[in-house]
Amino acid sequence: MPTYGYLYDRFHEHQASLDEAETSGAALSAASCPVCGWSTDSWQEIGEHLRTEHPLGAPQLLVNGRPCASDKAVRRPLSAGAVCVMNTTTIDFSVDGGPSTSVDAAEVGEALAAVGTGHVQLVLHNERADGASAARAVVFDIRLADVRDLDAVESAFDETVSRRLTPSEADSFAERSLTATTAHSYAGALHKFLIALLQKDGRIGGSGLELSKYPARMNEALHELSQYPDRPLARAAAGVIRFNINLFGGLASGIPELDRCVEQLTRSSSDLDTNHPERLPSELKSCPVDDATDAILQASADLDEPRRSRAACTQLVRFASAVDTAPADAVKARALVLLASPESASDEYRHAAEALVHDPTFGGLAETRLRSFGKLSR
Repeated sequence: MPTYGYLYDRFHEHQASLDEAETSGAALSAASCPVCGWSTDSWQEIGEHLRTEHPLGAPQLLVNGRPCASDKAVRRPLSAGAVCVMNTTTIDFSVDGGPSTSVDAAEVGEALAAVGTGHVQLVLHNERADGASAARAVVFDIRLADVRDLDAVESAFDETVSRRLTPSEADSFAERSLTATTAHSYAGALHKFLIALLQKDGRIGGSGLELSKYPARMNEALHELSQYPDRPLARAAAGVIRFNINLFGGLASGIPELDRCVEQLTRSSSDLDTNHPERLPSELKSCPVDDATDAILQASADLDEPRRSRAACTQLVRFASAVDTAPADAVKARALVLLASPESASDEYRHAAEALVHDPTFGGLAETRLRSFGKLSR
């Protein structure tokens, strides 16, 4: 977006030309705003007027009412009415690096909806009467999968992947899903999800498969899987990923024990927007989880059993303190302990609260518990 300094320099150029005109005997009585016609005898005042009265807004593109990032993956058909633009005077439209054509703002949704597969680049321009302009590029990665191919990928997953995942099962799934040509992105995301679980559990190794790199692979998979909210398997895998990276907002996973644990954790924060809609008609057969998530879910279920609650809290405290526990998992374990034992003032619970004080999600819960512990210890 042009800055005030840019506009100021332009007006200095105008001023210089006016000085030349005055030197040659010409005179100018007033300067006027190129947008509204307001007049004054100072180009500097015109510059200030443009900055305050006619600010140049950045072009915006919205899909289904939400602002669009610079890269947008599209895996389901777009309706023409789902796309709208703001602060935009002209749009350049190109597909797969081909020639650019101008598209009217009212027609951009229809143009995008007509593309079945391809990379579409939109360059949105906002031009002002004085020649100043702002531009923004948005790239749509459009790959619409055939429902039959999506079903084939999920069938391959159900037939090759067990709850106790192994590297050979991940390989078998990748091989079996190759024939689903229009759903390669979906299959690739599920395969990344499986490899990330194996990385975290230490069941696979090699260059690029280090333990420290599993969160990045999970995030890559989540970006793609989020495009399929109507597919039970995609939602389950996305739910496991969100749980792993402590991203608790979003749709329910459809995995009962996972969703119950998320509900427990989100009780502590009113800032979390978590939806738990009805189960989708298509039943989820199976979705693997990593060992740490499995342990947390088991302990979370035991917290609801009076005879097991105390032992579960102790187990979670020890789990959180273990050197090989991922930081995000330690946070969940400690939060569950504090939620299950609001009246306890033991050292282990106090230490759990102290470790969470600066956590963006559970810091408020920790501070509340610490204040409570202070009262209980007196």
